[in-house]
Amino acid sequence: MTITVVRLTVLGLGLVLIAGCGSAGDETVAGDVVDDGRPVSIDQEALIGSSWTLRSGGGPEGEIPQVDGWPITLNFDGETLGGTAACNDYGGSYTIEESQLRLADVGMGAAGCLPDVQESERAYIAALRDVDGIDLVGDELALSGPSTELVFGRNQPVASDDLLGALWLLEATVQDGLATAVEGEPATLMLEPGGTLAGGTGCRTLTGTFTISGNEVLLTSFAADGDCPTALFDQDSSVVSVLGDGFVPEVDGDTLVLTSAGNEGLRYRAITEDELAGLSGAPVPSDADLLDGVEWIFVGGDGPDGPIRDPGAVDGDQAITLTLSTDTYRGRAFCNAYGGDAAVGNGRLTLGVPSAEQEGCGEALDAIAAAYYDALPSMTEFGLEADGARLVASGGETELWFERAG
Repeated sequence: MTITVVRLTVLGLGLVLIAGCGSAGDETVAGDVVDDGRPVSIDQEALIGSSWTLRSGGGPEGEIPQVDGWPITLNFDGETLGGTAACNDYGGSYTIEESQLRLADVGMGAAGCLPDVQESERAYIAALRDVDGIDLVGDELALSGPSTELVFGRNQPVASDDLLGALWLLEATVQDGLATAVEGEPATLMLEPGGTLAGGTGCRTLTGTFTISGNEVLLTSFAADGDCPTALFDQDSSVVSVLGDGFVPEVDGDTLVLTSAGNEGLRYRAITEDELAGLSGAPVPSDADLLDGVEWIFVGGDGPDGPIRDPGAVDGDQAITLTLSTDTYRGRAFCNAYGGDAAVGNGRLTLGVPSAEQEGCGEALDAIAAAYYDALPSMTEFGLEADGARLVASGGETELWFERAG
C-alpha cells in the first residue's frame, strides 16, 4: 500500500493581509510610520523559514476556541505560507511589498474533524478572512483586522543535527500522555539529511520523503508495505498516523519524541546498527491463534441479497454459532450443524462453501440460515473489536457480525 501525502487542496480563500499599525517603545517594527508617511515594511527575509503557533485570538465569530492537541500554526517557507488550521492544512503563495502581505492560490484540506476541532478551524479561517494588518516584534507575530486579533508565538526550528542521520528504535506509542509498549519486530526510524525516510511499524516497512517546515516534519510521500496480524493493527495505525500527519520532533539526549495532532505521539531511543542486529521481536499471537477454538454467536449483518436479521430478535432461544480451527470452520445454524474449509492469516479470512444438515427449523429461522450460508463464501477479511469480544467478517459489501460466546 502506498500513501501519498497531499498537503493542500484548493479552497480559494482569496485573502489579502494588509500591514496595520502598532509598535512598542522606540523600536521600529512593521506597522510603524516614518516621517514621510510611508509605513515600514516587514523584511521578507526575516519571515522565511519561521514557524508560529497561535497563542490567542478572536475574530468576527468571537474568541477562537483552541482544543488541546490540535494547535493552529502558521509557517513561512520561501514563497509559500501555510500551516495547520487545528485539523486541516492550509496554505498558498505570498509576496511582500513594503507593508503589504499578499496571498494567492490559498487552499485547505477537506478531511473530516471532530466537532470541537472543526469549530476551532472554522473560527480561525473566518478570522483570517478578516485580517488586514500585520505586526512582527521579536518572537511575536500579530495579525489584526476590523474584528480580528490573532497573536502567534515563534516556534523553535527542528534541531536537525540531533534528529537526522540517527537510527531510532520505537519503544512506545503515546495517546493523551498514556504510553503503550510496542510489540512485533523491532520498529525503527531513520530520517536522512537528504530528505528520505525509512523505518517500520513492527509489522510493516516504511519508506518516504519529507521536508522540514519550522518546527514540524512533513511527509511529501509515504509508503507502508507488508501485512500485519490483527494484534498489531492499533500499533501499526498509530505509527502511520503520527508520521503521515506530520509531526513535531523533540530530541532529549538519546530519546526522541514525535508529537502529532490529537495528542498522538511516538517515543524512540537512539540505537546503533550493531545493537539492532542483536534484538529479537516481541512475539504476538497470529490471527489463527486469536481465533482458534473460540465460539462466536452471529448477531446480524449484510449479505449478498441484503440485510440478515439478528436471530436473537426472532427467537431469543435460537442462535447461529461459528467456531474456527486451523483449516476448517464449524457451527450450528439453529437445529442444523454446518461446516467447511477455512484459511486465516493477517486480517484475511477465507471460508469455503458450507455443508449443512437440512432439517427444517422454522420458516423465519430457515430464511436467516439460508442468507447466512450464502454470505460465508464472500468473506475475505476480518477484524476484532471491543478488546476481542466482537468479530467482524467482511468481503465487498457483505459483512457479518459476531459476539464472543459466554
